[in-house]
Amino acid sequence: MLMNISRIFMDIVNSYQLYMSKNIKQLNLGLSEYPLLIFLRNRVDLKISQQDIADALKRDKAIVARSAKSLEEKGYIVSKLDPANKSRKNLYITEAGLEAAVKIMDLVTVWERHIMETLGEDAPEFELLFHK
Repeated sequence: MLMNISRIFMDIVNSYQLYMSKNIKQLNLGLSEYPLLIFLRNRVDLKISQQDIADALKRDKAIVARSAKSLEEKGYIVSKLDPANKSRKNLYITEAGLEAAVKIMDLVTVWERHIMETLGEDAPEFELLFHK
């Protein structure tokens, strides 16, 4: 049974990554970039550093730094030195970033609906696994 659950999770994760990779290309985004936009979208008025994002998303700081640099080059975020701590860069989402984040969340919603329809009558039990 455990092997089946592991296999199902792997299939779902792979399916999600393929779907997102294909669909976020239209936004000129990669798989390591879009989670930062979603994170910042929900924290528009807060000072958020790269370290804050790495900690919250459980990502390597170097990956977050590369993703942040790329997002800034694309105009999705801006970074500003924190006046209280010159070694800290705070990241802020731009209007273009907010628009992209809305499109990303729409993509996630479509994918989640598809997965829940695919699971059919097992969907409620599957969803309970994540809310324990």
